[in-house]
Amino acid sequence: SQFLDFLSVILTVFLFYLAFPSGGYGLLSWVAIIPIIISLNRTTDTRNAFMLGLLAATLGWMCSIWWAAGGISRITDTSINLIIPIVFIFCLISALPYALGCWCHVKFKLGRSASGALISASIFTALVNFIPHILPGNLAHALYLQPLFIQVADLGGVAIVFFIIHAVSILTANGYTASSNNKKSAFSCFVLSIVIFLSNSLYGNNRINNIDE
Repeated sequence: SQFLDFLSVILTVFLFYLAFPSGGYGLLSWVAIIPIIISLNRTTDTRNAFMLGLLAATLGWMCSIWWAAGGISRITDTSINLIIPIVFIFCLISALPYALGCWCHVKFKLGRSASGALISASIFTALVNFIPHILPGNLAHALYLQPLFIQVADLGGVAIVFFIIHAVSILTANGYTASSNNKKSAFSCFVLSIVIFLSNSLYGNNRINNIDE
């Protein structure tokens, strides 16, 4: 179980890195957190959930801003060996909201239904978007090269794009988890995930067409 959890963290970090513009595969933002959510759905240990979230988010940030260490070192004329621990601390602090979101997901048993997925996505959205952070980036920024999927931002800013991405991902993960013992719940999760994704896409397409006109 611990080995599978570790693999889910590595896979999530890898997808997170590829999703950002530096990776060049923005569409992966729709599936980046699915591996770790599936792992969370398998556990009842809130401490383990917190640590999984903390590890995944910290490594994700480190992979995304690794270039910052060299830049800060040159600007401040400071040894990079001193800068790297500072950057790591920044990443660790920025990972705390994600870790708390993972804790809530397990604590309140939000991995069992479609409604739980929407609540979990709302908690992540509130923690990541409405609490000041040193590093404000998130998966919503990975879609800046995919205009179709971010038009909904005119209704609620980055937060609503973030919510939609996480709602789709968590619904998909919950559907996968429920597929082995609760077909009805799994079906509801998958259908709602598709409906949200398509609704966002249709809104984006309509919005872009209106702008063109």
